[in-house]
Amino acid sequence: MSAGARQGPTKDRVLDVPAFRRYLVLRTVAMLGGVVSLVAFPVLVYQLTGRASLTALMAVAESLPYLLVGLPAGALVDRWHRRRVIVLTGLASGALMVTIPAADLLASLVFAHVLAVGTAVATLWVFADAATFGVLPQMVGRSHVASATSMLVTISTVIGLGRSLPAAPPRREVPIAEAVSARTSNIVQSSSQDGLGGAILPLRRAVASAHQRAGPLPDDHPDSTAGGPLKVAGAPVQG
Repeated sequence: MSAGARQGPTKDRVLDVPAFRRYLVLRTVAMLGGVVSLVAFPVLVYQLTGRASLTALMAVAESLPYLLVGLPAGALVDRWHRRRVIVLTGLASGALMVTIPAADLLASLVFAHVLAVGTAVATLWVFADAATFGVLPQMVGRSHVASATSMLVTISTVIGLGRSLPAAPPRREVPIAEAVSARTSNIVQSSSQDGLGGAILPLRRAVASAHQRAGPLPDDHPDSTAGGPLKVAGAPVQG
């Protein structure tokens, strides 16, 4: 084996880190739930209102947070405790999503409720996404950051392709299967968000162990181990 092959980090070695493996699975489930909700929310709005304009407004509201708070979220997360941000945003998103099926069971679900929840969950996800890339050095060590980031971005891109698939025009007479799916998908999303946030709590010990094996990192940052904005190939990564 050549010296370059021995020194260069590989994705297989990244997957040898138990904390990263668990986090990768949970984040994938959460991203799948997010994509399902991006489709389910507009369908649900059309069921409630029958208006294409409000359906379009719901779709736009789910995408706006990335444009409006993407850069500020990255700057703010650099000043906050990143692991705490991931946990709290996951739990908050799950709690918000649960209100959708709960209101539907009480026959009190309205468009404003769906719009507010969809926008809030999308905004929370922006902060969680920014925090994810900042916590990677603690989880896998700085020598594996590039491989871990590549794996996360690849999975995110593949899942995101589902958003670009052509969809059939909305119909007022929605089949029962679609009606159930639009509502129950919100339960799936809330469960995945709660799972992501709750499962990161026991990862702290594993992260600390991986951090000790990788060696101490600079402590001149509020996160005490983040070492300032993360850089890959000399360029800052804000998530």
